[in-house]
Amino acid sequence: MYKKIAIALIPLLALTACGAPSESDISQAFNTELARVPPPYTPKLIDLERIGCSSADDAYVCDVKTRVSNPMMGNELTSTGRLRLVKAGGEWVISGRL
Repeated sequence: MYKKIAIALIPLLALTACGAPSESDISQAFNTELARVPPPYTPKLIDLERIGCSSADDAYVCDVKTRVSNPMMGNELTSTGRLRLVKAGGEWVISGRL
């Protein structure tokens, strides 16, 4: 009986291993995008919350809530949005905002 359960779980585990980006993956991709803004205008990611992700063709569309500081204005901006992420070179990258 346990052998049947283990065999039934293999496809589920395989999908999990190559699934949607984690909150950490999305934060790293977001920071990479922010780093493209030249100093002293470079915003800083304070917090990112992954609300959820869904598969979309060869990518994932993720709903996120972010809190970013603006060094020039001295304030913080909290926003919610959708990011399209793809895996390139073994890392998740943001390929668009929806």
